Amino acid sequence: MSISIIPGAESVSITEGSKGGVLLLHGYMGTVQTIRAWALMFAQAGFSVEAPLLPGHGTTVEDMATTEWSDYVQCTEAAYQKLAERHQHIIVGGICTGSGLATIMAARHPEKVVGVIAINGFFKMPKHWNPAFMENLLKTNREYLPWWNGKSIEDPAAPALITYELSPIRPMMSLKSARIESFESLRSVHCPVLVFTSMLSPEFAQEETNPWFVDVPGPVEHILLERSNHLATLDYDKAIVEGRSLAFVQQILSGERKLLLKDIA
Repeated sequence: MSISIIPGAESVSITEGSKGGVLLLHGYMGTVQTIRAWALMFAQAGFSVEAPLLPGHGTTVEDMATTEWSDYVQCTEAAYQKLAERHQHIIVGGICTGSGLATIMAARHPEKVVGVIAINGFFKMPKHWNPAFMENLLKTNREYLPWWNGKSIEDPAAPALITYELSPIRPMMSLKSARIESFESLRSVHCPVLVFTSMLSPEFAQEETNPWFVDVPGPVEHILLERSNHLATLDYDKAIVEGRSLAFVQQILSGERKLLLKDIA
C-alpha cells in the first residue's frame, strides 16, 4: 500500500526543458515545498527540473522512521539519472542537507555536473545534536524526539512549513555519516559553486568564522543574504536566490562563467 503524500510536499519533475538539467534537493525534515518556487523558476526559464521528495518526508513520521541517509542518496541518484539520460550539462543544488546531497552528486558525476548551488549548506553537525545522547535513547527503545521548532523563516507571509513535530532518532543518527560523506565530497568538486548564506540563520556565526566552502577546490562565489533565516527560498531574499541562481547557471552554460573566473584569476 502506498503512503499518501501531504499536499504541497510533492516532487517536481519537469522534462520539457531544452537548456539543460537542474536537480534540486530539499533538506532533512523538509519537503519539496521549500524549493518548489526555486524549481519552477528554472523550469520557466527552459530547463528540465527534478526536485524529488526524499524517502519518508512529506508522508508520516512512522514512514520516515524506516529510512536513513543511504535512502536519500539513492533517491537523489535516481533523480540525477533521469536528467542525465536527456542532458549533457546538469546543475545540482540544495538547501541545508540537500546541499550535501548536491555535492555528492557533483563528486560522483564530474563528467556532467557543471555547477553546484548550496543554500545554508549542511556540512557540520549542529551544536544541539548529541549523537551519544541519541544512542542512549535508542538503547531504551525510545524512537522519536521532538523536532526543533525554532524560527527558520523571518517573513510572516511565508506559508506554514510542512514537517513533523517529532523526528525519528535512527534517521537522525545516520546524518552523522552523512556529514562525513558530504564533507569529503567537497574535495572532489572542481566545477563552479554558488553559495548562499543567511545572516539570520542560527548557523551563521559558525559558518562566518569557519566556512565549509574553503575546502572546495573549484571556484566559489559567496552571497550573503541579509534579511533571511535558514529557509531562504521561502524568506525575504527568495528573489535574490532565484535571480542569482539563474544568472549563475546561464553564465556556466554560455561559457561566460569560465571567462569571468579566468579574468578574475
